[in-house]
Amino acid sequence: MPDIVLSNIFSKLDLVSGLKVKNTCMRLRFVSNSGTIPCDHGCVIILKEKICLQFDNFHVTYQKLGRNCLVQKDNGPMHNIFNQDYKNVALNDLKSVLQCVNFCINHLEFMVSPQCERIYAKLIFTIIKSLENGGRPKKLKIKVLFNRSTNLGKINKLIPFMEPGYLNTMLLLFNETREQDFDKIVHTQQWLQCETLGIHGDIGNFVPSKYLNNFLHFNNIDLHCSPTLAEILHFAGTITVSPTLQLCQIYTSRPEFDFEHLETALGLTDPYEGPDGDTCYSLAIPDSDDRITYNLSYDTCVIRREKYNKDTGKLKLQKVNKALRSYVDDKKPDCQIRTLNAFINVDEAQIILENELEGWIHIRYKAVNENTTSVREKQERKIDGINFMKALNSDLEILLKHQKPASEPITLFIQIDNYENKKLVDENNMNRLIETFLTELKQVLTSRAPLIRIDSLAIEMLDRKHVMQVLPFFTQRLWEDSG
Repeated sequence: MPDIVLSNIFSKLDLVSGLKVKNTCMRLRFVSNSGTIPCDHGCVIILKEKICLQFDNFHVTYQKLGRNCLVQKDNGPMHNIFNQDYKNVALNDLKSVLQCVNFCINHLEFMVSPQCERIYAKLIFTIIKSLENGGRPKKLKIKVLFNRSTNLGKINKLIPFMEPGYLNTMLLLFNETREQDFDKIVHTQQWLQCETLGIHGDIGNFVPSKYLNNFLHFNNIDLHCSPTLAEILHFAGTITVSPTLQLCQIYTSRPEFDFEHLETALGLTDPYEGPDGDTCYSLAIPDSDDRITYNLSYDTCVIRREKYNKDTGKLKLQKVNKALRSYVDDKKPDCQIRTLNAFINVDEAQIILENELEGWIHIRYKAVNENTTSVREKQERKIDGINFMKALNSDLEILLKHQKPASEPITLFIQIDNYENKKLVDENNMNRLIETFLTELKQVLTSRAPLIRIDSLAIEMLDRKHVMQVLPFFTQRLWEDSG
C-alpha cells in the first residue's frame, strides 16, 4: 500500500490507536512519523515522584516505587516495570506522543510542583531534543500554552521552539518574578506575534515596569498581581496608547497603595456603583472610540480598556419602567454574542458566553435557600426574593432578546445534568426543574419575531420531548444538529 494512503489512514486514528501502530513495524513507524493524528488538549503534570500525561483519550500515570516504575492507564490496573526510572519511562512515552501528533497540539499545559523544577528542566530538554532530531528541526505547533511553575526560566527555553504566529494565547502562572526571565521572552517572535496574554503571580509579584511597553501589541491582556502605584499608573498610560488592545484586565489583590491615591493621581471623578457594589469610573480615550474603566472594591482593582457600546446602557434601562423597556425593545441593541452555554444542575446553574465587547463572561447562580440566590461573576452577591432558576432565566431573557438576527450566527449549547446515578436526586424534582426552565425559555423565544440564527446547536436533556419544545424557535436548517 502506498505511503500516502497509509498516511491518510493514520490521520484518521485516535492517539491510542496511533501509538499502537507505531510499535507494529518499521514501515508503519516511518509512516506514523510523517502523518499527523489530531490532538486537541495535552497536559503534563509533574508531582513529587509522579508524572501524569494526559493527551485527549490517552491518560497515563508514572510513579516511583523503589527502583521500579508503576504505570497506570486511566483508572485501570497498575503495571510494575522493574529497574526502570519512572522519569525516563514517562519522557520516552512523551516523545512518542509528540511524534505521533507531529508536534501539533491545540492546547498544551504544564503543571509543575515547586520541588520538581529539575525534572521539569529535563522534560523541556527532552522535548527540544525531539524537535531537533532528524537534521531538520521542527517547531511545536501550539495555539494555547498554559504553564504553572515556580518561575518562567524553564518554559522560556521551549517557547522559541514554538511556531511563531501559530501560538495565539499564553497563560503563565509563577511564584517569583525574575528580570532575566522577561529578558529572554519579550523579544522573541513568539511573544511579538501572540495575541492574548495572561500572567498570574501567586505571591504578589508584578511585571517589572521596564517591560510594560512590551505589552503594547497584544489584543487581550489579563494580569493578576500586586503592583505599586507607580507601576499601575505606568500601565494605565501604556494601555491608553496601545493601538491593538481590545480588552485589558489587571486584578490587584491587596494592592500596595490606597485607592484614594490612585483616584487622585488619575483625576478620577463622577464615580458610579457597579453591578457587584464596587466603585467604578469611566474615562474616554482621546481620538478613540474606546474607554478605560476602573472598578475598585475592598481588595481588588480591575482596569479595562474596552470598546464603548452605546447600547450597553440600554440593556439596563429595560428593568426601570414600561416606557423605557419599550424604548429599548424598539432600538434593539445587539449583545453581539458568539457563543452561549447554559449548564443547569439541581441546585445551581451557569452561563458562559463570549461576545465581541468583553470576551468571555462566566456567571454562576447557586441556590442559598428557596428564595435566595448567590450570583457570582467577578464577585459574589446574594439576591433575596428570587430563586436561582428565575435569576438565570431573567439574564437569558436579556441576552437572547437582544441578539440581533442580522448579527453573526451564534453557537448555543444547553445542558441539563442527566444524573446517571438517579439515587443522588429525586427525578421528579429534576423534571419539574426542567419544565420550569423550558417554559420560561419558550416565553423568551416566543417574544422574538425573528428566529435566532445559530451555526451550531447542542441540547442535552433527560428526555428528547423536552428538546422539541424549544427547537422550532431556532433556524430550521440546524434542527438536525441538535442532540
